[in-house]
Amino acid sequence: MPNDRASRDLLKCCLEAVALYHSDDVVRVDVTTFNAARIWKVYGTLACKGDNLPERPYRLARLLDVPPTRECVTKQQLEGLAALVPHPATPLSRQGPRQVVPFDLAQWISTHGLPVVSEGPWQQTGYRWVLNPCPWNSAHTNKSAFIARLPTGAIAAGCHHNGCIGNNWYALRDRYEPGWRAYRETPPQLRTSNASAGTHPQPDEQAAEAPEDNNAFNAFMASAPWPEISDLAFHGLAGKIVHAIEPHTEADPVAILLQFLTMVGNLIGRMPYFPVEADRHFLTLFGCLVGETSKGRKGVSAGHPKRLLGTVDEVWAKSRIMSGLSSGEGLIWYVRDPSYKQGKDGEEECVDEGEPDKRLLVVEPEFARVLRVLAREGNTLSAILRHAWDDGNLQTMVSGRRLAPVRATDAHVSIIGHITVDELRRNLTETETSNGFANRFLRCCVRRSKLLPEGGLYPQDTLTPLAHQLKTAVIAARKTGRMQRYTAARARWAAIYEGLSEGKPGLVGHVTTRAEAQVLRLSCLYALLDQSPIVQVSHLDAALALWRYCEASARYIFGDALGDALADEILHMLRAVAPDGLTRTDLYNAFGRHKKSTTIQPALAGLWRHQLVTYTAEATAGRPVSGGMRVSPPLPGRKKRI
Repeated sequence: MPNDRASRDLLKCCLEAVALYHSDDVVRVDVTTFNAARIWKVYGTLACKGDNLPERPYRLARLLDVPPTRECVTKQQLEGLAALVPHPATPLSRQGPRQVVPFDLAQWISTHGLPVVSEGPWQQTGYRWVLNPCPWNSAHTNKSAFIARLPTGAIAAGCHHNGCIGNNWYALRDRYEPGWRAYRETPPQLRTSNASAGTHPQPDEQAAEAPEDNNAFNAFMASAPWPEISDLAFHGLAGKIVHAIEPHTEADPVAILLQFLTMVGNLIGRMPYFPVEADRHFLTLFGCLVGETSKGRKGVSAGHPKRLLGTVDEVWAKSRIMSGLSSGEGLIWYVRDPSYKQGKDGEEECVDEGEPDKRLLVVEPEFARVLRVLAREGNTLSAILRHAWDDGNLQTMVSGRRLAPVRATDAHVSIIGHITVDELRRNLTETETSNGFANRFLRCCVRRSKLLPEGGLYPQDTLTPLAHQLKTAVIAARKTGRMQRYTAARARWAAIYEGLSEGKPGLVGHVTTRAEAQVLRLSCLYALLDQSPIVQVSHLDAALALWRYCEASARYIFGDALGDALADEILHMLRAVAPDGLTRTDLYNAFGRHKKSTTIQPALAGLWRHQLVTYTAEATAGRPVSGGMRVSPPLPGRKKRI
């Protein structure tokens, strides 16, 4: 990176992020020096600062410690760290930035009775409140939680404990002030005095808060009930393993099941496949657990299957499970092919032996971070992950004049992500829902299954015989090539195929459009765990049951949101503050007359197509005008009129 203004600003934000989450009453991170030329010292050179005095002589810079392996910190990683620092949003109008009333954070803290144990100036012109105990986890009693107003005016909150990663200012407001989001997203022209949510937010508070990647559907409450899973999903060896673990953990059985299937599919490798026309479907799965922070027991659910599979393939468990997705090039590097160059004698020389083991399981406990990475301009991660799910042949098109582009063939990449409902709604962009990234993931809603005050345990005695069965199944699976279906299974597949292929409206339809491929891969995994290279009806039924749960989870998460930010905002507006309808003029005014009719009309058309609104002509004294059209939510059971 050049030592220019942009790089210095980036380093400054990185230091502020470290200070935000690691400075306390004892340790303070210095954020005043962010020029790389002042921080970096070339070892072996004389560090001259101030006068050369006996009590403070000039000293040679030297290396205190050299790690055995050295990795370069990428610009993308620095940008990800810098993104942790919130920045104030500046509402714009045609006349430029409008005057806003600062959010009275001290009053808010006092009103809601937060457990403040100390407060004071922070980072020059900022201010910080230390909380004890932690508002998200009462077991954190070492003054680890905080709220801070940064020098920029933005507000941040969090806790230093790893178990509270992801908890921020927005999560804190959700806990103490339910309904504030819906009020804030309501256009000022349509707000009522009591905010209809039982709270009284301060005017223009959003201008003083840290911005949030905020899709309009984030304000929707889930319109579907919590999904229920059929016992058919717990078929065969997978079901036995889940049932053996379930009594000894607070994790959701569905979380254990999905992660076990994803892990075992990766551990087996790229040998068994199911042909579909000219393509081959290998058994790579992308799974995503969606549940509350720290209460969903998402992280705990991964430990049991990982430990069990470690007894089957210790090398895989120790070296082929990683985390930290940040770029497509970085992913390719860990499954890369050997690299060669032409030597002076004209013969090829191997300059990099590559990675011989093409299996890679990526576990991302903070999957929201990955979704934010995808939104960066120029980032190739989304495209590379889609290719990894499809065929495993990965490459980016870069100039090879200096170095040959890194590529990977026959890569076997699987992903497990953990995320909260709110984070998924906020960070899943329209681009990722429409380009096929989102529908390659199996999403399962998970929650704590029970309370175990003394903690759970790993049922070694119960799982040992199952581990022997699992090892036998894995050995058999690695000798399997092409898979097929029994005659009865083909008939069953034909019966369910049309329903799986049928498109569904809205955002739910976008994220579930690969139903056929997902059920196919799941059914093959169930078959291989039964040591069968041929898929039977029971395997299809098990796969279909798990898929139905994923589909129901998508309905619970996204409701009837369309994935069009403007259309979802209009629908939320109608439901929350204008149930009797709005005229087109009302809509234009609600958006400050900054939205053109050419922008609003397609959004209204999308709502009409999905039968989420109806149009009613309003009588006027003169000739009909477009402003006399009312848009209102349809009555229950009302059909669209043609």
